[in-house]
Amino acid sequence: MNTDYQGIREKAEADGYKVDDDTFQGLIEYARRKAKTAGRDESYLPLLLPDVIKEWHIRRAINTYSIAMMQIQDIF
Repeated sequence: MNTDYQGIREKAEADGYKVDDDTFQGLIEYARRKAKTAGRDESYLPLLLPDVIKEWHIRRAINTYSIAMMQIQDIF
C-alpha cells in the first residue's frame, strides 16, 4: 500500500468511509487519472483523494439502492 496516502485513508476511515486495500489502491489510481485530466500533478492528490473516497461511497450507496429497487420491482 502507498504509505504517502495512509494518513488520508485513516482520516476517511475515522469519518466512516472504510475501504479495503485493493479498493483504496484503485481510488488512488482513479484520483491520479482525474488529476491528470484536470492538468494537475501528483501534488494535487492529497486534496483530491478525500473527495474521491466520499464520492465512491456515495456511488456505491446509489447503486445498491437502485439494484434493490429493481429487484423489488421484479417481485411485484
